[in-house]
Amino acid sequence: MKFLILEANNEDTRLLDQSISRSLINYGGYQVKTLDPCAIYEQEGSAGLEAAIENVVYEDKIDVFICCAFGMWMELNPEFIYHRLSDCYRVYIVGDDEGHFELFDRYNGQAYDLVISANPLVERYHLYQIDAEYYPSVYPAHLFCPSDENQNKKHDVSFIGAVKGKTGREAGIAMLEGAGISVESFGFGTKNGPISNEGALSLYRHSRINLNFTGTWRSPLAPNDTIMHRVRAVKGRCTKIALCGSFVLSEYAPGIERLFDVGREIDVFRDRQELVEKVHYYLEHEEVREQMAARAHARATEYYDEAKYWARVGECLERRMLVQRASKKDRLLMFIDKPFWSSYGACRFKYLVIFLFAGRFFLFLHELRLLIRAGRFNLRAAVWFAATGLHIARQRSRFAAGVAALARGVRRLFRQG
Repeated sequence: MKFLILEANNEDTRLLDQSISRSLINYGGYQVKTLDPCAIYEQEGSAGLEAAIENVVYEDKIDVFICCAFGMWMELNPEFIYHRLSDCYRVYIVGDDEGHFELFDRYNGQAYDLVISANPLVERYHLYQIDAEYYPSVYPAHLFCPSDENQNKKHDVSFIGAVKGKTGREAGIAMLEGAGISVESFGFGTKNGPISNEGALSLYRHSRINLNFTGTWRSPLAPNDTIMHRVRAVKGRCTKIALCGSFVLSEYAPGIERLFDVGREIDVFRDRQELVEKVHYYLEHEEVREQMAARAHARATEYYDEAKYWARVGECLERRMLVQRASKKDRLLMFIDKPFWSSYGACRFKYLVIFLFAGRFFLFLHELRLLIRAGRFNLRAAVWFAATGLHIARQRSRFAAGVAALARGVRRLFRQG
């Protein structure tokens, strides 16, 4: 079975430190071709990316096409996937879709035979007759396994993750510290700042209680949707901590029960008062805490070790592909509405800026045609995407670097004013 996998190689994906292609090669022994959609788009535009995909699919007789959406926004039009790649079994792997489901993930999902989501609430795709499965965060268990550090718990409570712009994190940590509980926090906006991967694993192992907050960020595509402050989503942090053999106390998120047995393997809190109460309880009941950590570690090594997980996924995709080829079901119609086109139009500003500063005016005009075809765009999101494009362009153009510096200066003046 041959795979073609779209995987972006940019700042966002490097933070994840996960590779679907590497996993399928190492743990499934499959033949895998990869393309970096963002890099190709920056050089050749929309038509160039589509041509590159079609060339590999048909020349290499690809069986399974996977779009790994981590690090991507709207580089691919779902109409292309739906109409031009119908001979493949098509898979859409998406993370953090709680912020984008209504805007574009449910629309993109129509073009694929299977959606694999990092959010356990995959049944919402089923409402639209889109086949979907839950994709828990998986990691190489041998790198996370417990060590002698687990016997030396120097910290009562720790948290690793950004706090600025993340709902509930700053307030939760402040509540604990106000109750006289010491919290070691690392990440953007914390008192200790960022921490290395090795430092993070050491902190997990050295901590009696490792916190996980589940508040989400506000997407640039929906900057005015303040209702997102209510949304809670399962995070991969729980799996990392459990693989380290340490105890997880997580803010509740719908579906977290699919990841671990709550009350037996991990525990959860639903508000700040319950957070304080449970931290006190588990600090006082070491035996209970460590037994739960051991059970969570056993589950994580069995189900969330990437070697075991991707071997199973490869076999599952092969079965599904064969069933689909034997099936003669009619294809459902695909529907694209205004929310999608508004997001799609906004994303075009990233590439309009990149192509303009690169002097690639043919690609600029083609991107402009795509924007006109979309017929709309989210203005605030368009500004965010234009800034993203400028960030990329300044690495290659002195003029773009000058414009970026000027923009930063103007922004500082407005903030000071």
